[in-house]
Amino acid sequence: MTEDERLFSFVDTCLYQAKQVLDAGFWRNDEAWVRHGGFLVVITNLSDVLMTLHRLKRRISITEDVGHHEDVTHLIKEVRNAACHMGSPLRRATDNASISFATIVGRGTLMCVGDLNIENPYEDDVAFYYGRLRVFLFRHLIRAWQLSAEELADFRPNGYWLSVR
Repeated sequence: MTEDERLFSFVDTCLYQAKQVLDAGFWRNDEAWVRHGGFLVVITNLSDVLMTLHRLKRRISITEDVGHHEDVTHLIKEVRNAACHMGSPLRRATDNASISFATIVGRGTLMCVGDLNIENPYEDDVAFYYGRLRVFLFRHLIRAWQLSAEELADFRPNGYWLSVR
């Protein structure tokens, strides 16, 4: 197996694992541990795919609703770092408060912490928070997954990746 074949095998696995969890609708589950676990599978695999695309000069650059981040690739990388490192300063919401995982389905405000509103302004989306970092399910995660699959379709002989249900 060549180095390129190994790389795309790895990326295929990451896309497949994220797709399985997205297709299962992890965010609809009433159990917080299932939502959190599903989110971790998606964010870690998608971050790996996005960073691989960046190295291949095929960066996914969604810029809507990414706050101070350059684009969705940077945002997802930061959220992944916050999610995977318990002591990360990225989990800090204020000097005295941290958010290790919060979910808001549809438009609403979960809470206010200092000058930060933990909110979702969109009725048709799901917001996930770590500290001050907010990532949206449809606007960021699923859209980045779909664009990644399209970017990598050239490398798949029969267009394996189509869409997330």
